Amino acid sequence: MNEADKLKFGGRYRKYDPDGRLIIYKAGDVVTFNGINYVATNPVNGRSPASANSGWEKITQSSTFYCQNEEPQISFEGDRWFNPDVGLLYTRVCDNEGLHWVAT
Repeated sequence: MNEADKLKFGGRYRKYDPDGRLIIYKAGDVVTFNGINYVATNPVNGRSPASANSGWEKITQSSTFYCQNEEPQISFEGDRWFNPDVGLLYTRVCDNEGLHWVAT
């Protein structure tokens, strides 16, 4: 059995189940949060995958490419946006102050 056989894909991250109970994720559970896939490295309850030292590890990230004149309304880290009005390509980056578009 390899490491991938131990993973359990759970879909979108949720803090609570439909009955309002706190979800306890087990090591090997995989969730998607803001377009990024995370795997639990140990039991996790109530901590978002984006939180520091949360027990989650980023494993993959999908990104979206936009080609439009206006800044995209919804975007995530790693997304790219080409603005044909000004001829610039931007990449969505995250730092301690939040998400920003940076010309690349």
